[in-house]
Formats: sequence, structure tokens, C-alpha cells
Amino acid sequence: MEGAHSIDAALSLFSAGLIASHALDALGQRVEAERWLAESLALGAARDYALTGGWWMPEMLAGRIARALQAGIEPRYAQRLARRAGLRCPDPALEAWP
Repeated sequence: MEGAHSIDAALSLFSAGLIASHALDALGQRVEAERWLAESLALGAARDYALTGGWWMPEMLAGRIARALQAGIEPRYAQRLARRAGLRCPDPALEAWP
């Protein structure tokens, strides 16, 4: 990821971080998954990204946004991203979903 930082490939970093967070969560590494999620959403919020770069997996993205809302990670941006992307909430009990 260091090379992506050096060329300011922020959208790629945002997207790769979301994928890494998803994979780590699937492996049961929740703390590390949330670290990647927080870094990615902070970057996305700073640049107000509405979509991911190079891929579109709405179920995976919805799951990451749901996790962010549950953990209080960038909640305003997470809600805005979910709304703009027209994502469906994977957890009907999640009240913070827009």
C-alpha cells in the first residue's frame, strides 16, 4: 500500500481498505478489521467518495457500513454513503441505517 500513498491513489486505498476489512472480519480478526475500516472510511469521508474504485459489491459494502455504524466509525459519512449508493441494510435491527 506504500506505493499507493506515494502516488496519491486515495480511491484505491479507500477501496482496498474496505476489502481488507471485510476479509479480516471474515477471518475473525475484528480489531484489525475495524482498524482498516476506520482508516478507509476516514479517507472516504475526507474526499466524500460516493463509490468504490474498480469494483462494486453492494452486499459487502453494506456489511462494512453496517459494521461501521455499529462501532461508531464515521457514522455521518457511513450513512451518507449507504444512502447515495442505495444500499440495503443487512441487519433490520440496525436503527442507525439511513
